[in-house]
Formats: sequence, structure tokens, C-alpha cells
Amino acid sequence: LFGGASSVGIELLSVPLIQEKRVSGHRAVCNLVGTLSTTMVPWGLVTTVVFGLISAVLVLGMPVVHPSVAGYTVGYLLETIPIIFMMMLSGLWSGFLSGHGAFMASGWAHAVRWMVVIGATLLLTQLALLPLLGCAFLAGELARTGYLWWKLKQEVLWGGWGSVLRSLPSVQAPFAIFGLQVLAMLAINSNFIIDKAMGSFLGPGKLSLFEYAFTLYLVPTTIISSGLLPVLFSEWSRVFYSAGGASQLLFLVKHAFWKSIVWSLPFSLAISVTASLLATQPFQVGKLPTHDVSEIFGVIGCLGLGLPGVLAGLVAMRGLLVIKETKTFLAVAISKCVMNASLNYVLMVPFGLAGIALSTALTETIAAASLYLLFRYRVRYPALGKLATAEESGATVSSS
Repeated sequence: LFGGASSVGIELLSVPLIQEKRVSGHRAVCNLVGTLSTTMVPWGLVTTVVFGLISAVLVLGMPVVHPSVAGYTVGYLLETIPIIFMMMLSGLWSGFLSGHGAFMASGWAHAVRWMVVIGATLLLTQLALLPLLGCAFLAGELARTGYLWWKLKQEVLWGGWGSVLRSLPSVQAPFAIFGLQVLAMLAINSNFIIDKAMGSFLGPGKLSLFEYAFTLYLVPTTIISSGLLPVLFSEWSRVFYSAGGASQLLFLVKHAFWKSIVWSLPFSLAISVTASLLATQPFQVGKLPTHDVSEIFGVIGCLGLGLPGVLAGLVAMRGLLVIKETKTFLAVAISKCVMNASLNYVLMVPFGLAGIALSTALTETIAAASLYLLFRYRVRYPALGKLATAEESGATVSSS
């Protein structure tokens, strides 16, 4: 959870940082890459070590955890510390490449990582070295990070590591934003954990059923959303920090927001209608009882209703991140967790797992509307003047 939130959060904020520097020339972009990469080393190491120690203390302090399980968990947490650090660094570099227009680099980096992870996992299991499985993921992240560094060199974006002490004053603001963004992504990704935890109260096996159903729903949703949004995000950042300014960004996000709703409605209907087929075909092979399959059907159908809200929310979120409104995004993310847990409590008793899925769909829809309205407000009434600054810099570039 923490590694994924850190990697994605830092990647999303690296894109507008690159576009902001591109108006000052290629040398400024290279200096930014080198400076932030240099400072990511101490920042990332301190953050991940603190996270690992806090997690270890929490696990050891749980009275319900068996000592052998606690020891294994703490050992795995310590193994993941370098993995999370590498995920932060690779997220930073992936965002730089996306902001530069090299969109395929991030996809190929993930492909390289998983090939290494699968190969290392097969080797370790054949050798019966199960306690070292965390090393397989570390090898995968090292391969991904190495590939991204090679691509930075190939795209002539690498500006060298530089000096940490010389770099610190100029990157305090970006890393403060990174911290807020990581917290926001943690809150967003915690909703699934909240759903699973509350679903487990419904009885034995309910957690597994919900996770199976959510996985079946997640596959088409990820395919629909993952291809277009990175390209749009990079383009919006370029427009905002070059010549278009706030007014043009508002126009682009507005159209993308409503089009994402319209385009996703057929997919939402298709997922809800075919939920019975999705639930029956994979799970009847596993000899699950009929009532379990019908429950999976209900979960997929309710989750499908929230697809327009999911996609529209992703669009509005990226609009906020272009203008670096991470505090606003963090506030919505935390509110989303509270609202999801509250609706779960109300709907899970009468409707079971389907009630939790319906709560998730309602939460996504309300959060998407909130993000969009807040984005419009922040663009029209900038509190700190940073939008006006971007407008002026864009006007200067246009006149020159």
C-alpha cells in the first residue's frame, strides 16, 4: 500500500514539474531531474525506514498475532524497505519520462519488473527459499529503476546526481508536495482495505469473496482508464505551463470530465449486465456454492455502477494535480475514506457484500463531483496566486 501510493503519487506530481521547467529550456529540465533525483535518496530512505519501523512496532504490539507470524511479518517488512525506496525513485523517473512525452517507457519498465519478479520467484520457490521471496520483488524493482535510468540517459534528460546540500534549498517545496500527495494516495488506496475489513465482519470467507469480485471488476476498469489518462495529464501540464494558462486548462478538463462519464456509461452497463457471466464462469469451476456465486454477481454489478464516477474522478484529480492543489486532493481523499466507511456501516447489514460494493460506487460518484467542483473553484479563484503566475509565464512565452 505504502510503496504503491508513494510511487504513483510521486509519478503524478513529476509530470507538471517537468512541464513547468520546460518553458525555461532543456538545461533547466536536466537540472531538475538531477536535483530531485539527488534529494530523493535521503528523503526516500528516511521515509521508508520510519515507515518500516512504525509498521514493525504495530505488528509486534498486536496481542492477537502469534509470535511466529509476527516475526515473519516483521522480517518481510524489513525486506520491503529497500523495495519501497526503489519504487519512489522509479516513480519519480517514470513521471519525468511521461512529462517529456516518452509514455511507453513506464509500461515497458513495468513489464521488465514483472518478468524479473516472476523468474526470481520461480527460482526461490524451487530452491525452497521462501523467506527470501521479498528479494524477488527487490530484484524486479531494481530492474525497473535501471531501465528508467537508461531511458532518461537515452532521452538526454539526465542531469547528473549533483550535490545534496546544494540541492536541498531548491527542492523543499516539491518534496513537501510529494509528502502530501503520498498521504492522499494512501487515503485513496485505503478504501479497498476498509471494504475488506468491514466485509470480514459478515462472516468467514466473505473477505475472499469480495476480493475475487473486486479483482474481476478491476481488470476491465484498469484497461479502460490506464491508456488515455497519462497522455491527457502530460498534455494538460504542457498547456498550463506554456501558453494556454488556467482558462485553457479549465476548458480541457471540463470536456474530458463530461466525456469520461458519457463514454464510461456503456462499459458500466456492460459490466453490470455481464456480472452474472463473470461470476459464474471462473468460480463454478472452483465448486463454490450457488449462493456464493450469486453474491459475487451482486458485488460486480454494484461496483460497475460506480465506473463513471471512478473515471471522472481520475480526470478531476489530474486537473487538481496540474495546478499542484495537493492539499485539496488530500482533504477529499480523507473525506472519501470516512464517507465510504459510514455508508458501508449503513448498507452492509441489509445488503451484505453488495451493500459494501454499492457504498463504494456511491462514494466514487460523490468524490468525483467534489473533485471537479473544487477544481473549477481553485482555477477561478486562486488563493495563492500561483495560477496567475503560470498565466504570466505562458503569456511571456507566447509573446516571445
